[in-house]
Amino acid sequence: SAHILDAQIIWRLRTTWTRRVWKQSTAGNNFLNAVGINVTIFSRGPGFGVVVANLRSKQKRAGRGYYPTIEHAKKGALEAVLWARKRL
Repeated sequence: SAHILDAQIIWRLRTTWTRRVWKQSTAGNNFLNAVGINVTIFSRGPGFGVVVANLRSKQKRAGRGYYPTIEHAKKGALEAVLWARKRL
């Protein structure tokens, strides 16, 4: 069923997230594409923020979260991707 498939995708994302290779945009931001979602980490004050975009619909949303380091932002980006899969 679709629910089981979705659970498998989420499990796979969670178990492989820290091993993913992030790319760098021409603007110097870290980004990656996962399950149809683009997630970008950008400078926000002295730390970092996250933006997610649906690659098909082009809808985009900046997260309200603030992360003190880029590593914290990468971990937070997973939750942003999961959120965007359901809402964008």
